[in-house]
Amino acid sequence: MATHLRPGNHRSPSLNKNVNSVGNHAAPSSPRTTPSDARRLSLVSSIFKSAAGPTPPGGALLAPSTIHHFYVFPLPVIVIFSISLVFAFKNELFHLCDHPILIDDGKKAFFLDKQSGKKCYMISARDLMIVWVDTPAYWRWTSLPGASLLTIYKFQEVAELRDVCWLEICGKISTCILSPGTDYTTYLVFSLCDHPILIDDGKKAFFLDKRSGKKCYMISARDLMIAWGDTPEYWTWTSLPGPRFQEVAELIDVCWLEIRGKISTCILSPGTDYTAYLVFKLTAESYGFKGLAVEVHIGLVGSESQKRSVYLDAVRGQRMQYRLGRRGGLFNRSGSLGWQASLPRQNDGHHPKERGDRWLEVELSDFYNPGVEDGVLEMRILETKRLHWKRGLVVQGIEIRPKQVE
Repeated sequence: MATHLRPGNHRSPSLNKNVNSVGNHAAPSSPRTTPSDARRLSLVSSIFKSAAGPTPPGGALLAPSTIHHFYVFPLPVIVIFSISLVFAFKNELFHLCDHPILIDDGKKAFFLDKQSGKKCYMISARDLMIVWVDTPAYWRWTSLPGASLLTIYKFQEVAELRDVCWLEICGKISTCILSPGTDYTTYLVFSLCDHPILIDDGKKAFFLDKRSGKKCYMISARDLMIAWGDTPEYWTWTSLPGPRFQEVAELIDVCWLEIRGKISTCILSPGTDYTAYLVFKLTAESYGFKGLAVEVHIGLVGSESQKRSVYLDAVRGQRMQYRLGRRGGLFNRSGSLGWQASLPRQNDGHHPKERGDRWLEVELSDFYNPGVEDGVLEMRILETKRLHWKRGLVVQGIEIRPKQVE
């Protein structure tokens, strides 16, 4: 594709037949450079882009008087990767910034940077070299669930890590398809904030904090030490729709409540203030928790622990309960969970609050992980003083995530 640009009014007679001219100096017999021509040219050069001018409200075509004088040779349709791009409005050019197009048999996505207009690419997981990616025990190919950052790239599949000890991912791209004279940055795009992955044989969930990018974990009920947890008269293990783990622990009847959890500090982000939460629900038949202070102890094994009291019943007498379809169960007749009362999302830190997934969480304690040396953090929830019977507590696990600074 040949282009020739000369700003100003220096007209060459030899070019009169092939040159477009716009403005008061246009020859009646010469074809005019239309606004759509100018917009097509804006793809080729920033000079042409400036000639196109801003888009009026509503995306209307630019008036001829707003286009500067310039001369061009007739241009063919602009082709990028065999995809013809002809823009009737300048808005359609910016459509490529937010709506990537698939190229290379759907293995790559192409789009434009909003600020610079430079070329950008995403290499799909199918076009990467991932060690053991075709071994089902280590990786699996799946489609994206629901709305996700990656769905805008329209890739049919993503690679989901199941369990590996050797992680190696390689990608390649030809520099000739990139914008010349440009500083580029590469990113690994993955989803861990909204879609935690199960680790440690499904006993823990790992994800990243949206604000800080720090590591977060949830210890499943199966990975907690629950006093009499394997005694059917006191606790039962059941499955529920929604939780991250296959099983949750439901309290049938106990007078001695003791739940302990441990996690190695070496897998947490160093130099980070963390908060631990008990994630749970209460059944409609729950009792023994109203106004009952539960002791919480948290600290490194072998060191002095912090102690505080929390409550597992709802704030100011409000309780979140679920209609029972069976004794000790959480389902109504339709098989879904039902609300009788909702909880405030914020409180004093000693009472439970509702999470986005409609479970409850109560703050156990804060702790600082310096990351200097390895240690084991232990968290304990105890009610062993009043020794009256309690029931209806459903435990999903203990979640550890960076402390939120208001």
